[in-house]
Amino acid sequence: MATFEDWRDVDLGKLAKKAAALATAFRVVSALVRMDYEILFKDLIAAAAFDWKHPEFTRIQVLRHIFEYGQRTIRFEVIYFRRVVTAEEALFEMGACGLRPATLLELLAFAAKYRNMQLQFPVVCLGTELEILGFKGYAFLDELAGGRALDISFNNIGWSELCLFLAVKK
Repeated sequence: MATFEDWRDVDLGKLAKKAAALATAFRVVSALVRMDYEILFKDLIAAAAFDWKHPEFTRIQVLRHIFEYGQRTIRFEVIYFRRVVTAEEALFEMGACGLRPATLLELLAFAAKYRNMQLQFPVVCLGTELEILGFKGYAFLDELAGGRALDISFNNIGWSELCLFLAVKK
């Protein structure tokens, strides 16, 4: 955690300019989805009807959203950064714009409604961190051999400039 001492040599003018540049560094498209926060993970996987999914997703038996209950329509913000970004950079920029990353369950609901988007661009979900054999990863939707795929990336270098990121207003 940063302390006041860590920030004393920071040029506040440069920091303000960088923050302003970050706020305009991407485009946003909105998409509405009716979300059932009480549905089970396996049922959302079935509803999304993927042609392929990472084998780890078959091991998840029960996953529910713990902060939301019931059904409601939510507005997803589909974010395009126009450059390679790390997960940390994407999370920072989302937070600066009053957004939080979509969870895995929200990603699956999005995938069930907007089936063809992932055939054009990978769609990344940073709201649920997955840990497999000690490695941190994030779920994403992608195209694989012309079909729809649900995969996990353990990439900590950066996400391609082709990726879209799914977010929700805080």
